[in-house]
Amino acid sequence: MAEKDIAARPAPDPVTAQLLPATSPNGGYQLDEAKLEALIKEWELLFKDLLKARNLARSLEFVKGPGDEEVSTRVARATKESAKAYIRHNNATCEYVASYIKKLKSTLATYRSREKFTAGQIEETQR
Repeated sequence: MAEKDIAARPAPDPVTAQLLPATSPNGGYQLDEAKLEALIKEWELLFKDLLKARNLARSLEFVKGPGDEEVSTRVARATKESAKAYIRHNNATCEYVASYIKKLKSTLATYRSREKFTAGQIEETQR
């Protein structure tokens, strides 16, 4: 298969495309551990930022209008509803990001484990 044919195949997702830039001559993928580690750190920073944003949004759930008139009450209610909707969305995003971080870490651990096993096998055959 020609090099451009390999590149033309769609990757499962953009992240995988970054991590698996080339195929090996034996048909497998070459994984860049440093890129994967950097990507995990980026996603972990995103997760921390999402948690900070959620904590800030929680204070909006307790907003009160400046007065007891109808307009103040409506604005306060709308703010609370908006905050609750944002928090629901943030929670779902946090779940997705946490799950993705777990998958990336699992991928890295599996790759390292298999590399270590394969290196051990190669050493044994060279004895």
